[in-house]
Amino acid sequence: SLPDKYSIGKIIEKHIPYIALNWSSDVHINISENPALKLFCEEIVRLNLSRPHVAIFHDDLEDPIAWMVVYKNGHAGSLHVVEEHRRRGFCQVVDQKNVQSFLKATHGFWSTCVHWSGK
Repeated sequence: SLPDKYSIGKIIEKHIPYIALNWSSDVHINISENPALKLFCEEIVRLNLSRPHVAIFHDDLEDPIAWMVVYKNGHAGSLHVVEEHRRRGFCQVVDQKNVQSFLKATHGFWSTCVHWSGK
């Protein structure tokens, strides 16, 4: 269950540049000064969104505050919570909802999921 003003949703095309920027920052790649690399990262995000994925949105914000995508092989891919919204359990919610979505889409196919805590 999510606090007031938060909801589960799907990532759409307009969110891709924002997610690519956050993902590239997480892996310490600067895409803001390299248009070709920026397009490449956006395409990777776009390809991952063709599979089941989950995002959390805040009513006052345009872009998602948390998301997770699944790689082609079924493993958990990019899992990110925007810094201002961390330590509220959103990672766990996204993970659980994503597994449910993936199982529904694959009719029960199970993938290995590793949980990590930065505590």
